Amino acid sequence: EIVYCFIYSTPKKYLKDKRLAPYRYFLTRIFKTAKHDLTEPEEKLLALTAAPSGGMWVSGVDKAIAARTITWEGKEMPLNEALSAASHKETQSDRAEMWKLILEKIAEVAEFSESEINALYTKKKITDELRKLPEPYSATILGYENDEKSVRTLIDTVTAAFPVAHRFHALKKRLLKLDHLTYADRAAPLMLPEVKTEPFPFDRSYRLVREAFADAGEHYAAILDSFLVHGQIDVTPKAGKSGGAFCASAHRLPTYVLLNHTDDFNSTMTLAHEMGHAIHSEMCAKQPVFYDDYSTAVAETASTFFEGWAFEHIARTLPKEQRIKLLHDRLQDHVATVFRQIACFNFELELHRTVRKEGWVPKEMIAALMQKHMQAYLGPSVSVTPEDGFTFVNWSHIRNPFYVYSYAYGQLISSALLQLAHTDRKHIAKAAAFMEAGSTDTPENIFKRVGIDVTKPAFWKAGIKSIERDIDELESLI
Repeated sequence: EIVYCFIYSTPKKYLKDKRLAPYRYFLTRIFKTAKHDLTEPEEKLLALTAAPSGGMWVSGVDKAIAARTITWEGKEMPLNEALSAASHKETQSDRAEMWKLILEKIAEVAEFSESEINALYTKKKITDELRKLPEPYSATILGYENDEKSVRTLIDTVTAAFPVAHRFHALKKRLLKLDHLTYADRAAPLMLPEVKTEPFPFDRSYRLVREAFADAGEHYAAILDSFLVHGQIDVTPKAGKSGGAFCASAHRLPTYVLLNHTDDFNSTMTLAHEMGHAIHSEMCAKQPVFYDDYSTAVAETASTFFEGWAFEHIARTLPKEQRIKLLHDRLQDHVATVFRQIACFNFELELHRTVRKEGWVPKEMIAALMQKHMQAYLGPSVSVTPEDGFTFVNWSHIRNPFYVYSYAYGQLISSALLQLAHTDRKHIAKAAAFMEAGSTDTPENIFKRVGIDVTKPAFWKAGIKSIERDIDELESLI
């Protein structure tokens, strides 16, 4: 404890000490975050009041939403299920009808959520002022080990590129053969009756993903083989098993992948995605315990890189009509991951600043801000109504301040790496070097060491260019 206090008193001296070189970044992180730490009694008070000032509010709104149902085709449907199902209805009239029922139920919770949001955002204001954090997003960026300037560059570059998302939605309107799109149509499926889709049982998915990984490097295929041989992939859905998919890893313990494979193309992409996480975890496992992990900001970089690599490898083998549908779905996902999440960041920032200026923001104004920022990224092909703005009630991400930028950050880095790999395969080695680095430095410095400067707008533009390239391909296919 004495040594710890002494280090805190003279950080520069100890950061220069060669004997502490292996721990330099670890100590740098401590010194950097310590500037915003409060006294022990103050930290204890904030910890004790965290639940009543935040957690209980969020839980209350979650429970209010979970308790509501809509009636659809004579059956009761939980509101959370309806929120997922509405955009996947085949016809625009069905989507509109279900969305109307959803908005009516959301409106019932809006007044409660108004108090929740104002409480959360006011608490954030007080905490940031106590910690002397300059911007509403500063705490998140500090926690994710990013540089504020590079994140602002990302936000500004993506916001300026919203016309790329507008172009996709105009193309989507054309593909769906509709005169206009509504907010409920933004994730509508592309129904092509003439497309005969072959099933993707796990053995076929495994073979295709393995071929794609081997094309990137035999060691990646070897990791996939090892996971299968050693029972580190739970493949099929079964009673009592949790839904979704995820990868779990810990220091000096085996990494495991959970899937719920349903013999479709999406399940194939999920295998590639989760194995991307697994490969990242395996490759940084050589680092000491301080560094054998990675920042939340880049948590999706390796996964989306390998998913994208597998997609392009597999899509080349499929018929044209099937490629149209799969490319549409891939673009829809990328537009949501990049442009929608940055629009949400912009919404959060304006709302935080408004709360700090006005003290209280009524639900109608919160909804108007949401409408404004969603319309900004969706563009003129999609109409966003004032009622659509009330979806702030059920958007869980805005309760975790500015978390959303990490989606765009990771996706655009992987998209840029894919774009670069098309011109020169040596960039695959750069991806490997990034994964091996773990958390030995800031994401910006790790990427800089492998020749990638994420502080420059040009890099983020390269990631956006990859999305534009996919739009070009989809236009040529149709």
